Amino acid sequence: MTDSPERIRVVPTVKAYPEASQRHGETVCVAGVRTDVGPYRWVRLWPINFRGLSFDEQFKKHEEIEIDVLPASQ
Repeated sequence: MTDSPERIRVVPTVKAYPEASQRHGETVCVAGVRTDVGPYRWVRLWPINFRGLSFDEQFKKHEEIEIDVLPASQ
């Protein structure tokens, strides 16, 4: 397990409805296809405070993005 983020490329295919969280604020769960590895594979990105992102950081479904991620804690 590492504390440093990994930069990956993802094509989001699903963005869930925002949900309130005491720990993370208003978050959404995003699922998509990771495109920087072969073969491509599904990934889940959570928590994402989508409304808290700047306009330049917000993304649409099916738009390839680069994002820094940490692995899920066990």
